[in-house]
Amino acid sequence: MLQHSIVGVNPDWETPQSLFDEACTKYNVHPTLDVCASRQNKKCANFFSKRDNSLNKEYTESFFMNPPYGRNMDVWIEHAYNQHIENNVTGMALVFAKTETIWWHSFVEGKSEVHFIKGRVKYEMNGQRSKNTAPYGSCWIIWRAK
Repeated sequence: MLQHSIVGVNPDWETPQSLFDEACTKYNVHPTLDVCASRQNKKCANFFSKRDNSLNKEYTESFFMNPPYGRNMDVWIEHAYNQHIENNVTGMALVFAKTETIWWHSFVEGKSEVHFIKGRVKYEMNGQRSKNTAPYGSCWIIWRAK
């Protein structure tokens, strides 16, 4: 039986604040909307929670997402990409570097900046860093407004 202490099993793993801050500074991105957050773990002043159902929302301001990892990653990435295009906003996503997937080739490759993270991320749960690293390498995807 899998335990929830393993990164990837629970979709609610949080982005470490220091990792987010470092990426914003390094890549000159300043999101004002966190589209996959809770009041406790939001990285931006404005946020959408599970209750808000972010996949049914317009992203009309610069956004950040650390989507729930699972079978529907393609839906999240497609929505983020479409919001970037339709609203001409900058979007930043922290995801596993799954370069073999259809969603990667449809919405990331050649359509964004990709910045691979050295080593594996130690995500957080309720502000506590995981004992284990993520099971895969991660990257930042940045879609820039024109």
